Amino acid sequence: AGPTAARPGLVTGAAGFLGSHVVEHLVERGIQVIALDGLQWGRLDFLRTSLAKPGCTLAVADVRDPAAVRAVFEAYRPACVVHLAALHYIPAAVKDPALAVGSNVLGTQAVLSAALAAGAERFWFASTGDVYPPSREPHREDDPTGPFNIYGLTKLQGEQLVALAARSNPETRFVVGRLFNLYGPRETNPHFLPELIKQVR
Repeated sequence: AGPTAARPGLVTGAAGFLGSHVVEHLVERGIQVIALDGLQWGRLDFLRTSLAKPGCTLAVADVRDPAAVRAVFEAYRPACVVHLAALHYIPAAVKDPALAVGSNVLGTQAVLSAALAAGAERFWFASTGDVYPPSREPHREDDPTGPFNIYGLTKLQGEQLVALAARSNPETRFVVGRLFNLYGPRETNPHFLPELIKQVR
């Protein structure tokens, strides 16, 4: 369900690969959207079409800055949040673990805290299949977790923060989506499936 008529939805990481598609989808459905991005990795041109339409507003803030995030949430008081902002390129996370923790753990807590303080009713968090250990068999949702890199570990910690918020705020609906490999237009980093497709071609 979308936000209420009086309160918008908010997407973090809105200028990124997945975020720009989510914003575009919501705007096309006539939903008012606050597109939040720090623009360190995202690209503003990914949002140009959405921003040209009524009901889409850009808010520039780094999720690692709790005060800036809080100011955006206080200004717009979104009814629902899709939290996609993260350092998701695994080589970059391995190269700079502190940046990965800052973006994916501290950033998630900053967004969670701001969302709850603003009275958000629904919160969707993008996690990853990297929370699971490698396996030859397909993973099930209830399989034991066992991250094998810093990216997976930070996303699992983000999941735990969401679970803690859910226990403390039963009136708010929280959902975690464990994404595996995504591909398509507007990729911001090299990924397995696009590389595989390129080599097959």
